[in-house]
Amino acid sequence: MVSVIQFVSDKTWALSLSTPLATPSQDMLREVLREHARKLKLDRWELSMAQFTMTGVGPSRWAITGEDLDTLETLARKAFKFVQPDVHMLNKWIIAPHTFLRGRLSWAVLHNLETHGLKCQTFVSHCWDEPFYEFLQALRDQYADYARRAFWVCFVANPQSWGKAALDEMLQEYVPFWTAVAECSNVLIVRNRITHIYTRGWCVLELVAAVFHRRTITVVGDPGLDSVWVLDSAIGHGATCTNESDTKFVQQIVSDVVAEWGIRLNDLIKPIMGAESGTTFHPSQFGNLLPAMTPQQRQAIQRKVYRCQASSQDSSSDEFS
Repeated sequence: MVSVIQFVSDKTWALSLSTPLATPSQDMLREVLREHARKLKLDRWELSMAQFTMTGVGPSRWAITGEDLDTLETLARKAFKFVQPDVHMLNKWIIAPHTFLRGRLSWAVLHNLETHGLKCQTFVSHCWDEPFYEFLQALRDQYADYARRAFWVCFVANPQSWGKAALDEMLQEYVPFWTAVAECSNVLIVRNRITHIYTRGWCVLELVAAVFHRRTITVVGDPGLDSVWVLDSAIGHGATCTNESDTKFVQQIVSDVVAEWGIRLNDLIKPIMGAESGTTFHPSQFGNLLPAMTPQQRQAIQRKVYRCQASSQDSSSDEFS
């Protein structure tokens, strides 16, 4: 199997071809794209990231350097002259349009095409409601090598210009958050003053993944007053995602992992939200709070995570409280 990167009608494509081709014709490339699109049930413009994934550039290589994040900040400051955007605004007005016109690859993959992606060092768990410039400053303050460090950040790692259905399908098929945490050397959790991050489903899943994979966790940012008055029912098991299908999917995974492992989410969440900014948790610290896990349990949890899509279709949301 040979990976070939070509530009077709100003679109960037990452293709999987069964035979080496030095200069494949545009007609041949389009036919390959159409065939893969039929198999994957994806719009042809949404095919590129799926192909990038299938040709070995998986979630662990969807990272971006601090220097490239600074480029995104420069664009944001030009576009939003009188307001500090959150990530929702940044995605709608800069990331999605920019990547839409460039093959619908993710921002991170698009900026690392020549090296077939960038291997992640630090997984960054955060919430889209946070002010973007404050988020970047938290990364700069934490790492002296910020400019060169490879960060895995969801809004640039995932292909934000895909259609909703295709993006949901990819997230639930590959579970890139879980996979990337496993491949990163450490996890940085960025709290913010706007939203309690553990009312957000993907953040809960990322925390569970970080502890499961025994990653060193550093906590930064101001949790704000929201961490005090938010209802307990909205945290952890009650956390939601923007899309209902993602909510059901994440809640299913978290519920299965908690049941298999025999842990309580509050034992993970409370230390994170109560810690001073800059606090680092080593795996052994959480190990004192959690029951030991057998190799069989670890394998069972991995199977539940990567097969959850099929099982969740038969599950009722009534299971989650």
